[in-house]
Amino acid sequence: MATIAPRKSRDGQVIGYQVKIRRNGFPTQSKTFETKTDAKRWAAEMESEISRGAFVDRSEAERNTLGDLIRRYQAEITPTKQGGEKEKGHLAVILDDQISLMRMTMLASKDVGAFRDRMAAAAYAPATIVRRLNLIATVINHARSEWGVHVVDNMASAKLTARPKGADRKRERRLQPARVVAGREECPAEEETLFKALAAGRHAALTVPLARLAVNRR
Repeated sequence: MATIAPRKSRDGQVIGYQVKIRRNGFPTQSKTFETKTDAKRWAAEMESEISRGAFVDRSEAERNTLGDLIRRYQAEITPTKQGGEKEKGHLAVILDDQISLMRMTMLASKDVGAFRDRMAAAAYAPATIVRRLNLIATVINHARSEWGVHVVDNMASAKLTARPKGADRKRERRLQPARVVAGREECPAEEETLFKALAAGRHAALTVPLARLAVNRR
């Protein structure tokens, strides 16, 4: 059953209303609201979920900010990964951003999109921005599956937050013909230099035909 109690300041003024829901077989749920109307609405929603068997414990999501989850992930998971030092640097940038202050129950795709736009405004490369968005999504997925932090959707997923364009753009490199560079002696054709180097290698029988195939398909 839900109970709603006013919370008062030191001078006795009501500053909010705290809801507590206790039901046998379920963890106690508690949340504070500015208005009694909001408190009653939330209490009714929670009790309805419990009665319908659709209840999900949101206490961990209420308790943690995105920054809390990132710091825990950074301490427990990142050190076990190859390339962990580089990942740690990306996570540090996210922690310095205001998105890390968002409580998990309040985090929305618009907040992740705003983070993406701030990174773009700071002139980070699209690939770097995508890396950080994917890291946020990874942290949230881990928190959902391993730490009991329930959020309905992963707001940092590519499905809900668009990635910047150009992150997967491939660099096209053309082999240069023989030429004279800045008045110096002639540079040999790069294709000629490439095949000489491959032919001198231990695996020339394999690499030379593959390279010729790749060059001919340009």
